[in-house]
Amino acid sequence: MNFPCNRDGAIAVGTIFRQAREAKGWVLRDLVTHGLKFGTVSHYENGLLNKYMDELIVTKRLEVLQPINQDTGEVWTLAAIKALAAAKPATNKEA
Repeated sequence: MNFPCNRDGAIAVGTIFRQAREAKGWVLRDLVTHGLKFGTVSHYENGLLNKYMDELIVTKRLEVLQPINQDTGEVWTLAAIKALAAAKPATNKEA
């Protein structure tokens, strides 16, 4: 099942996953041993998605990496990732 994302959300989610992977001292290929494809991992971490994210892939990454939300100190949940991925970017109202 897919869920919506926008470019800014995809970049934010990718950053969370990359930081969690790096905190473990892993390289991209380390996620391949957990059933994730190298190219897919790279696309997600680089925010190269602009319409949808695959729930199964995101769930697997959450299980494997258990990234910590720096604001709450808790592990990111699927619901929180979905909200972040689809959040409307902040607009600059100064003109």
